Amino acid sequence: MKKILLIVRNNGGAGVYVGTGHAYVERLAASGNQTGVAGSGATLYASNTSVLRSSVRGLFNDGTAFFVSSGNNRVLGNAVDGVFTSTVILK
Repeated sequence: MKKILLIVRNNGGAGVYVGTGHAYVERLAASGNQTGVAGSGATLYASNTSVLRSSVRGLFNDGTAFFVSSGNNRVLGNAVDGVFTSTVILK
């Protein structure tokens, strides 16, 4: 499987928005957005992802989403970083 780096930057809203269902994100770089990653009613699995320099919030969860980290993500330098709801160990 070919892996690509997805770069999402300088958006006035969310760099990535996840609604209902499941999303798997690997090698995402979200930088300079209003919100780096936002979720509502969804489960987002993130690995090797960077969420940087968001003007409002790095990770935004409305309380109905689950953000699952594989432990190798970076969320820093945002106005408010936000947190993953859980971490799983890579196998």
